[in-house]
Amino acid sequence: MDVTPEGFPGERVGRWTLKRLLGTGGFGSTWEALDESGRAVALKLLPHPPGDELRSLAAICHPCVPEVYDAGHLPRPFLAMRLVEGRPLSEWLKGSAPPLDLTLQFTAWIADALATVHQAKLTHSDVTPSNILVDQIHNGSLALIDFGLSGSKTRGGTLHYASPEVLDGECASPASDVYGLGLIVWEMLHGSPPWPEMELSRALMQRGQAAPTPAAGPEWVRDLIQRMLAPEPSSRPSAQGLVDRLAEHQVNVPSPSGDLLLRRAHRVH
Repeated sequence: MDVTPEGFPGERVGRWTLKRLLGTGGFGSTWEALDESGRAVALKLLPHPPGDELRSLAAICHPCVPEVYDAGHLPRPFLAMRLVEGRPLSEWLKGSAPPLDLTLQFTAWIADALATVHQAKLTHSDVTPSNILVDQIHNGSLALIDFGLSGSKTRGGTLHYASPEVLDGECASPASDVYGLGLIVWEMLHGSPPWPEMELSRALMQRGQAAPTPAAGPEWVRDLIQRMLAPEPSSRPSAQGLVDRLAEHQVNVPSPSGDLLLRRAHRVH
């Protein structure tokens, strides 16, 4: 039996049994888990018990935010959410950069999801391509996953997508989420991050300076990216500001489906 530092197949966590490791990050691992009826969820093993922020997260209704089903702290802290099918955006980006219209659509969807999260007084704190699942790259849907870091006092995350203030030891904020999304938008447009991975150590030292000037996309998009990557958090647009700016250019956000609204109304999980 393969044992990981954070869970192993067959382990019982609350009423769930871990089945398959879906991914790991700097703050835990996410598993496909089953209850006694065989219902599958995405179960996140947390570094600490979920706090008051869980109630806010469970109340969120957005097409790109999986619903919360269950949470607990025995035998270890966990959070169970709807299991989303799809591949991480990071895998799609290994092939080729998506076209401009799709990049802008993805940006609007994730920005709108973050705006909803921020309105609930939460932060995601680890906005990366690995935490965005794509159902179908050309005609599908997105899901922003791995909310194990949500809350108001989170430090850490994935170095490649961390904001300057988080690297300096400050708590993550909505502006930090916008910075992470800015790096993702850059990568979707250019096919690679503004700072190559091989130069990460140097990039982290330069993260407090202005990002390189984008070379792809129309002028208004390049300007938006630079604002998202501003070293000073207060200089970045809010997630809702991003949605509004994109809407000015006819890039719209998804509406909740009837199925999602029905599940939320009746708490059918």
